[in-house]
Amino acid sequence: MSSRVVRRVSQRLLISLIMVEAIILLIYLGSIRATGVAYSSFDFNGQATVPSLLQALHFLAIALIILWILGQRYFHQISIQKSGSYSPQKLFSRAKPLIQIPSSTFLITFAVLVLYAAVDEVFKIHLQLHRLLAGQNWKWLYLSLFVGVMAWHCRSFIQLWRYARQETYLVFLGIAIFVLGGYGSEILKDILLNAGSYQSIEYETFLGLPIENLRIAYEELSELIGENLILYACLQFVGKRLELEKVV
Repeated sequence: MSSRVVRRVSQRLLISLIMVEAIILLIYLGSIRATGVAYSSFDFNGQATVPSLLQALHFLAIALIILWILGQRYFHQISIQKSGSYSPQKLFSRAKPLIQIPSSTFLITFAVLVLYAAVDEVFKIHLQLHRLLAGQNWKWLYLSLFVGVMAWHCRSFIQLWRYARQETYLVFLGIAIFVLGGYGSEILKDILLNAGSYQSIEYETFLGLPIENLRIAYEELSELIGENLILYACLQFVGKRLELEKVV
């Protein structure tokens, strides 16, 4: 597959996903406006619904791209060894800056992390943690784990920024939208609930829609948009590697 095809497909996929998610949002809000409750299949707050399955597919696609890069790298190194032209100097030469960027450890870590996120989105594992950890502590557990992983691989992110700046920027932007919009809105709700402020506005309406449902829509849409950008950036990164003939 050529780099041009990958880049074109990634652009069309991004536009298609945004359109699909806009339709899901309209169905969710429209059903609440019309009947007072969300259609069960399009409930942003439900389990194994269309939005949650779409998020799981996002995560699964990202994980598969990471695993594909790992596989390409492995078979490339095997082919070099068989040809007798393998040497550490060639592997790390400046002429091939993307060969070991990011590191295999980086790729494996994020493949596992994203696969877990896909499973969690389908089976709502965090809701079980919510009960086990007595309250909303699961959010801080997830955030602490994620921040720890990001700090651990800080060097790999710096290398990625040097050699694939646009793609890395899109990943960071996607993560920021996902965390600030998704986790941020839930944490803000928790703070307001603890202060006794949210209960008074939770069921107030705006344009005929309860504030809580609007908050849920904002939270889930932020997560979807963040995932879209990360998926798009991953595909663009694959296109970049193909373009430079550095797929390993």
